[in-house]
Amino acid sequence: MCKSLLHLEPDWSAARKAETLQTFLGKHYFDGNGLMYSMMYWKGWREGADPRPFTMEDFDGYAYLKTSDGFTPRGHANYENSSWTAGHFLTSQCLRYRATGEEQ
Repeated sequence: MCKSLLHLEPDWSAARKAETLQTFLGKHYFDGNGLMYSMMYWKGWREGADPRPFTMEDFDGYAYLKTSDGFTPRGHANYENSSWTAGHFLTSQCLRYRATGEEQ
C-alpha cells in the first residue's frame, strides 16, 4: 500500500488526527504555486504510486469537451473547485487556531 495514504486510528486524540491530516494535505495537495488541488489522481496507489495532480495523458482514450477558451480536462480536474477546497481548508485552520491557540 502507498506510504503516503492518510491513515487515522479511532483511538487517536483529536489533536493527533488533526496534525496527521494537516501534514498529509500539506505534503500532497498543494502545487508549486501554493494552489490547493481539489482532486488528485489516485490510480495505482495499491501498487505504491503516490497521489498526484492530473495530467493530460490521464485523459488519453477518453472523450471530453474541447472549449474555445482552451480549458482542458486537466485544468478542470485539478483546479475547478480549488477555491472552494482551499476555503474549507483555511476555515479549518481558523477553527484549529481557535481551539488550540497554536500558530502555524
